[in-house]
Amino acid sequence: MLPWLLLLICALLCEPAGIPVSDVNLETRPPGGWVMEGSKLVLVCSVANATGNITYFWYRGALGSNLETKIQHSLTAEFEIVEAKSSDAEQYYCAADNGFGPVLSELVDITVRVPVSRPVLTFGDSGTQAVLGDVVELHCETLRGSPPIFYQFYHENVILGSSSAPSAGGASFNFSVTAEHSGNYFCEASNGQGAQRSEVVTLNLTGKPT
Repeated sequence: MLPWLLLLICALLCEPAGIPVSDVNLETRPPGGWVMEGSKLVLVCSVANATGNITYFWYRGALGSNLETKIQHSLTAEFEIVEAKSSDAEQYYCAADNGFGPVLSELVDITVRVPVSRPVLTFGDSGTQAVLGDVVELHCETLRGSPPIFYQFYHENVILGSSSAPSAGGASFNFSVTAEHSGNYFCEASNGQGAQRSEVVTLNLTGKPT
């Protein structure tokens, strides 16, 4: 058979070998691997080069719990977590395969930032009744929120002091009671995702017992 005829037949019948998947990468939206609780998180899996249909896989955790599988004729594919929860904070990776075997991305750490809840202000052992000269402890604590949490203490809308808590447990502020310390107190908690104020608590003073 003539060589040109062989080339013509191959051009009509022979399938191209194809290009395997290469350089699989996982990125996030918003970028940086962190998201606010309740916001949408998008995991974008991309390949540098490949031909044909590509099967994309998304996995959670180092052990690889499969979240989603998609087949697309595209070099990128997306998986969405519509409302991120604190339990979604984990490691993720993706894989892509176009028939030559799967290629995996690197692990990506996802952090879910939780806004602070409304804090609660309490007084120490003395409660809301204090005697002049006593040392009173103010304690401010929020039950939810990603650390570190920054606390501020107020008396009649004037800042008394502040403290940062690197973990759970709240923060305290101590002062020695004078006549000027009667009145209304509240505290404020923030962690960069918005601030919340406690309810107002009134401190009543009595004279030093004789």
